[in-house]
Amino acid sequence: QLDIIDERLRITNFITCFVSHLQWPNNVQLIGEDCAKSQLNGGKLPEINGESLKKALENTNELKKKLSKTQITIPWITLDDNVQNNHEAIEDLLQTVCTRYDGHKPDECTTATVDIYYSSYASNSRKFFIEQLIPTFRHIRERIRLNLYPYGPVDKNKTIEEECEMDAERCEANRIHACVLNRYWNQEVLVDNETALWDSKNQTLSFIHCFFKNIANGNSLEGLLQQCENEFLPIPDQINACVLNETESLGYLKKIRQKTIDVVENIPDNIAVIVNGEQISLEESNLQTIVCDELLGEKPMPCHRDKPSKVQVHFHYSAVDPEVTNFIKMNKFYDNYLHMEEIVDIQMIPYVKSSIDYQQLDCPGEEECRISRVHACVMNEFGNNGTHDAFDGQLQVIKFIDCYFSRLPEPDYLSIAQACVESTFHVDYWRSILDCAHSNESIDLLKQFNHEYVAQLLPKIAYVPWITIQDYHSYDAENHFIQTICDSYDGSEKPNECYQQINDKPSIELYYEPKNQRSRNVFITQFNRNRTQIDDLIDSIKPIPISQQNNNGTPECLNDFECVQTYQ
Repeated sequence: QLDIIDERLRITNFITCFVSHLQWPNNVQLIGEDCAKSQLNGGKLPEINGESLKKALENTNELKKKLSKTQITIPWITLDDNVQNNHEAIEDLLQTVCTRYDGHKPDECTTATVDIYYSSYASNSRKFFIEQLIPTFRHIRERIRLNLYPYGPVDKNKTIEEECEMDAERCEANRIHACVLNRYWNQEVLVDNETALWDSKNQTLSFIHCFFKNIANGNSLEGLLQQCENEFLPIPDQINACVLNETESLGYLKKIRQKTIDVVENIPDNIAVIVNGEQISLEESNLQTIVCDELLGEKPMPCHRDKPSKVQVHFHYSAVDPEVTNFIKMNKFYDNYLHMEEIVDIQMIPYVKSSIDYQQLDCPGEEECRISRVHACVMNEFGNNGTHDAFDGQLQVIKFIDCYFSRLPEPDYLSIAQACVESTFHVDYWRSILDCAHSNESIDLLKQFNHEYVAQLLPKIAYVPWITIQDYHSYDAENHFIQTICDSYDGSEKPNECYQQINDKPSIELYYEPKNQRSRNVFITQFNRNRTQIDDLIDSIKPIPISQQNNNGTPECLNDFECVQTYQ
């Protein structure tokens, strides 16, 4: 039978299928049979015998002999007559081969050169790396030449030492990134055994991702470096040693600073992105779309898929409601949002069950009015902008909400809010929040929330928390918050939290008497959802009514009506 597919392509497709199989690295016979059906001509594995293994062993020993080695690291890629392991090919095989080829190159050899000039201590850089750059690079890395320059805006009237003195945290963060990039980004400089089995570009970006994800999580830069270095870099403490050596790290930074001055005229919002020599507008552009538009020939599969939109969640809450308190605590609100921010935006909307008329609030209670006005001022002040260039405003707001409700049911709402504002934002901000809450501005803000969000709801709010997803009220989100967000996201790549197995929930059988006082107390105190939300924690409940039994095991009722009532 004529096979129109190149045999070498079939073999590499088979190997790719094999190592990406769900059963890998276990049950290799099953994996081989599955991949043979889908990839090999004839759909069957060839007969396995010792000759194939013997030939492979001979080839391996011949390579070791040429290298004068007894062991080699895997994978080992050679180009032409050079038997040395080509690290560049391991990282970027397509680009390496295209560069080496002297003939007429196919369109698939075209790449997009992406230069990122950024501050390592800026919320806009954080957002761009987490939501755009890192996913785009991992999707189509074989067609991207990526260069990273951590510095940010340059004041040409100052020296680098003066700039570092004025903003020491930004300078230290930039030095950390400069040391990591200099040591690990370019595979060709890696010759030591510790890094031979290591994907330098992917792991370097994993370090940067870790750094940006946790930068507003209460970590010092030193602690952040240690956490991300230990998790993603192959040689512990190497980067820390570079950062502590000011001459070395500042030397790297000086070169990056000069490159920034030479190339970028303006760095708006601490980050500039240049694709094939042209600076793009981040507000109006999607990096993956722009890169794909620059490519010729057959484009990588992600280029043919639209980037999925983030799930839009509106979370209506009361600052004094115990149901909201239970919800925030049970769903580990801040921790889960931090892990899922790539796929979801959460708009927190303080809700007061009241009538708002002119400059008066008619609330169920004075305390609820006061604390709701505080929350409205916090949302307005920090919802879109963080208190520091490095911190994301929305993330800080979620952290404040988590802090506030984690301290309830302490009775002094105002003291709780003050403590959480001071720990999440800064001590100095509490006075401005309090001034806002005592002024008519806070009432205007609640009216604005009511007009923009609450008044548009159908159905109307009946309780809190009241959650909408993509503008539709979601009972599922109110009962299974994380899973509903995951299910609502159209993208194929989701955070690990979307795949965590739910712990087995217990099943309950409850034997009770309808007229028994202790049975009554258990139902009122333990099974009232408004108090405990017990239905979120159990798999099933089977109430079994019983009555007093006689010696024969049959119910002994005072009268027929009581028996009917018990077993109804």
